[in-house]
Amino acid sequence: MNGVVTCRGSSYAYMGFEARWTSGGWRVIEVPTLDDAAQTPPSTRPGGPGAAMPQAAAALPSPGTGPLDDLAPYQPQTTCSPAARPGVVGFRNLVLAAYPATASWGISRDCSIGGTSEHKEGRAWDWGVAVSDHSEHVASHQVFDWLFGADPRGRRFAMARRLGVMYIIHNGHIWGSYRAAEGWRRYVGANPHTDHTHFSFSWAGARQQTSYWDGTPVDYGRAG
Repeated sequence: MNGVVTCRGSSYAYMGFEARWTSGGWRVIEVPTLDDAAQTPPSTRPGGPGAAMPQAAAALPSPGTGPLDDLAPYQPQTTCSPAARPGVVGFRNLVLAAYPATASWGISRDCSIGGTSEHKEGRAWDWGVAVSDHSEHVASHQVFDWLFGADPRGRRFAMARRLGVMYIIHNGHIWGSYRAAEGWRRYVGANPHTDHTHFSFSWAGARQQTSYWDGTPVDYGRAG
């Protein structure tokens, strides 16, 4: 089963959960649930329905063959310091360089807006690609394929690991690095994310402390 609870007297407005019955009892897992009601898209969007298939203007980076980071654990927002983190800015720039006709909906969010969100720690980015726009929809899946693909040594989710991608919300579904083997799961949040795609990053990824940025793979069992 799944659901959303309201937490009184807490810095969290909402927290999603999934509960599964196992032989040892109920196993409850936190699920990100973002309040994007205040999200305002840009006044104009490049392209439109029926636009041509996207051709990447710049190549997305190769995952390489070196030591690889762990898949990121779930690290929800616990503070509010919304300045954009360099790893998120770098990821945004990689994607927009490859797909310059797509839009950025921003990284930072004011502490007073909505509920729990890594935007308030500067470690989330909203990419303005709509499911209803064929060209943008294809572009989003090309980026997912890049993030989830295997490196030359056959290690899956290579770029997501190298960049510290923690979870992605898109078209009513969520992919979490902490449950990567389960693939895309139904998303329980109020906003289905059909007009944009949300990326959240681990602290290591947000700070550019992963192998893509500094060459040092992250062991999240040791990382602070």
